[in-house]
Amino acid sequence: MRSEKIIRSTANGLTRMLILSILNDRPRSGYLVMKEVQTITGLSYHTGVIYPMLYSLENEGLIVGKWTIHGRRNIKHYSLTEKGTKILNSLKDFLKPPVKRLLGGVV
Repeated sequence: MRSEKIIRSTANGLTRMLILSILNDRPRSGYLVMKEVQTITGLSYHTGVIYPMLYSLENEGLIVGKWTIHGRRNIKHYSLTEKGTKILNSLKDFLKPPVKRLLGGVV
């Protein structure tokens, strides 16, 4: 259906910001970031979408990953950097007026 395609496209455009917002709450593994994005959007995301975004955000200095050992597994937990926090706040300020207009002043 056409509307589903538009919704998916819009969600994909906001995924990087959503990841920053999720990591603003607390550090998470890539798997938990992916699950949280799915919970928030109601859309299914493949690891081939989320992990490249995490690597890109890390390369840009917006998040940092730290390896930890859990049992026999190494798990990388990501957290927001100071630069990432500033960018997230700038994005929120940028989006506030258009989202407020879209939602009829509810925000």
